[in-house]
Amino acid sequence: MPTYEYCAAEGEKGCPACNVGFDVVHRMSEPGPALCPRCGGKVMRRFTPPGLVTRYNEKSTLSDANLKRHGFKTLRNEGGGRFRVT
Repeated sequence: MPTYEYCAAEGEKGCPACNVGFDVVHRMSEPGPALCPRCGGKVMRRFTPPGLVTRYNEKSTLSDANLKRHGFKTLRNEGGGRFRVT
């Protein structure tokens, strides 16, 4: 089931929990909470990107060999405002 983040509705004063935001797990077909469970203030769902996991990690994706294989070049800082293209 997806996790949704809720926060205090615009213009509403809320408690620390709904001002920062809180997570709720529910089905897509179910309506989310309309009120904060702690203070009872109005809340709205906040858009958050999904947490995606890929089989590639950032280190191997941005490695010099992988970048060269795909036609990219990197700049190496040599100091003093000079950069070397690799």
